[in-house]
Amino acid sequence: MLIKDYLKNNILLTDGAFGTYYALKYGHDSVCERANIENPDRVLSIHDDYIRAGAKLLRTNTFAANKFTLDSDDEKRSEIIRKGYELAERSADGKKVFVAADIGPISSISESEGEISNEEKLEEYKKIIDVFLECGAGIFIFETMDSTVPLSAAVSYLKSRKKEAFVICQFALLPDSHTGSGISLLELIKDADNMEADVLGLNCASGPIHVLKHIRRVRKLTDKPLSALPNASYPERIEDRTRYSRNEKYFADIASEILSEGVKIIGGCCGTTPGHIKLIADAIEKGIKLKSDKKPDVKEESLIAAVPNIDLYVEISPPLKSSTKGFVNKIEKLKEMGVENITLPDSPLGKARMNPIIVSELVREKLDVNTLVHLCCRDRNITALRSDVLAAWALGLRKLLCVTGDPVAAGSRDNIKSVFNLTGTRLIELISHMNSEFFESDPIELFAAVDFSAPNFDVELRRAKEKAHVGAGTFFSQPIYSERAILNIKRLKEELDTKVYAGILPPVSYRNAQFLNNEVPGIRLPDVLLEDFKNAEINQQQTVGVKFSVDIAKRALEFADGIYLMLPFGKIGVAAQFFNLYDK
Repeated sequence: MLIKDYLKNNILLTDGAFGTYYALKYGHDSVCERANIENPDRVLSIHDDYIRAGAKLLRTNTFAANKFTLDSDDEKRSEIIRKGYELAERSADGKKVFVAADIGPISSISESEGEISNEEKLEEYKKIIDVFLECGAGIFIFETMDSTVPLSAAVSYLKSRKKEAFVICQFALLPDSHTGSGISLLELIKDADNMEADVLGLNCASGPIHVLKHIRRVRKLTDKPLSALPNASYPERIEDRTRYSRNEKYFADIASEILSEGVKIIGGCCGTTPGHIKLIADAIEKGIKLKSDKKPDVKEESLIAAVPNIDLYVEISPPLKSSTKGFVNKIEKLKEMGVENITLPDSPLGKARMNPIIVSELVREKLDVNTLVHLCCRDRNITALRSDVLAAWALGLRKLLCVTGDPVAAGSRDNIKSVFNLTGTRLIELISHMNSEFFESDPIELFAAVDFSAPNFDVELRRAKEKAHVGAGTFFSQPIYSERAILNIKRLKEELDTKVYAGILPPVSYRNAQFLNNEVPGIRLPDVLLEDFKNAEINQQQTVGVKFSVDIAKRALEFADGIYLMLPFGKIGVAAQFFNLYDK
């Protein structure tokens, strides 16, 4: 059966990630595409795992099989592609499983070639296409793309060579609904809709919740069939490796919602495994109901409240877009409640926002509010960090919270080492030296992050001691949700003479709680809280989360010096409800 005919009456389930699953099974020792030649049994094993899980479409192990990424000549690249297609065909033979020629993005910069022009990329795509066509490929997936240039020309070339070729084009949209090259969802899909692709879709760069949100917008912009292959979660950087949450049940639940939006092709990208695909297959077997667009009514929140008698910082994320009006309005409302200290994070989850240093100056100038700016190491080398610190001091900032920062899930083969030049600890040390060299008469006060929920708190405590040793005087914690985390506050206070602010992030709905628990690295919510959310009416779910957070905050203050309150989605009503419930 042709794939076009299959899609008329069926949902097509693809495999999950190849690269991250290969690393999970066999380690990070080599580029997985080279395994087509060097370790073909490993490649066959992964394909077979996905077929057993229920996948009906295999992507060839050729995502990065271009001469720039592999740093190889035409002959070696072509050999890897031929072998990759052969192995996928061998696994699928006799099993009613489709095989798609998988083509990933070509970076604009190569270590060996320097800058790569769109013309050079197109020529390489043509050569890759030619090799696949020689192998007999009839289905092509271009995935993790960040632009329609030169993709559109590559698709046109493919169609000119084989008119009946079935082409799926998938783009990587970050949580802020832009690609890594800064193109908006609206502009991207408008251009993509004019290409000769048979299917448009999204993969990588975002976890299931954000892909679901993006798909809801995409389906209103095109009549073409849609595909969706989200990452398992947002990545966590551990010892220079990228890790993803093991959240198969949650992933399958959200995948079912994505399918209910009318998506025809579903699967997984980074961090997904045969376990994820198996549960999606089970959900498809049970049947997917198309979803109504009707939204439940949510009552308006009261913003009348007063800050309780506690040492408090409230976090508000800088604006996502060019206007600051709504952001300033939120700060004004917090100030009316009595909030005196605001913290400004630096693009959490790798989601691009206004520079917090510049926004901080706006807040202090217009509203006369104390600000604590987060400064993260992600995407800044030492020169850029020193420049930012000098500028921050010149603008009058005297408090900085130094963090490593969240990785950006922009593609399957991100090189974490190239993104992070320093860690939070080394950044503290750098600014301490700058305090001695430049700011001795008026130094910057240094704050650090600590995770009281870390699986191995002995290691986390050791890191905290090092941060204190190189200059950190106060610690802000990651969100806490357990008695174990609270007792770890006590332990740190016993071993370090430092101030600690306990991080409080109230979940505001069952969906939000699921997202935090399954997609945000390092956060685990108690089962009892998740059950309370599940059983509550939608208009009562925020109260469930805030009440729980108030109880945690009061318990944490038995050892902590203050509270660091994070507001989900910038909801000022959460702060008001937290303050009112705290005083009851």
